[in-house]
Amino acid sequence: MLWDVRHGLALRHSPVPSQVIGARFVGQGRVLLATEDEVLLRHRVGGKAIRTIEAVDVPLKRIAVSADSRLLAAANAQGSIFVWEIDTGEKISSYFDTDKAVTHAAFSASGNQIVAALAPLLARRPNLQIIAQD
Repeated sequence: MLWDVRHGLALRHSPVPSQVIGARFVGQGRVLLATEDEVLLRHRVGGKAIRTIEAVDVPLKRIAVSADSRLLAAANAQGSIFVWEIDTGEKISSYFDTDKAVTHAAFSASGNQIVAALAPLLARRPNLQIIAQD
């Protein structure tokens, strides 16, 4: 749903095939909607599809977008993080740690690093780690 905060109005509902796990504005006039299976890039006005990025290792649980809206990181509960270029949909990097679940992820201001909170699969408190992107 696209919502006008100032006026308290719902502007548009965009149907998606499954439950949305994250949504982000990216660049001028674009919105990312992430489900457990895929990430949808759409025009903000009208909701027309621009690109679909299929998840490599599902289900996805978290997404992060770089400050310049150039990169997308998607993580799953099995310890995998995948990084794509938003404009092309090309996968450019991945990280795997099968002993830990990714509970949160964020890009550095430059977009060259990702900080991820990793937790043992059954633990409640995550450990913070810096993951360098090659």
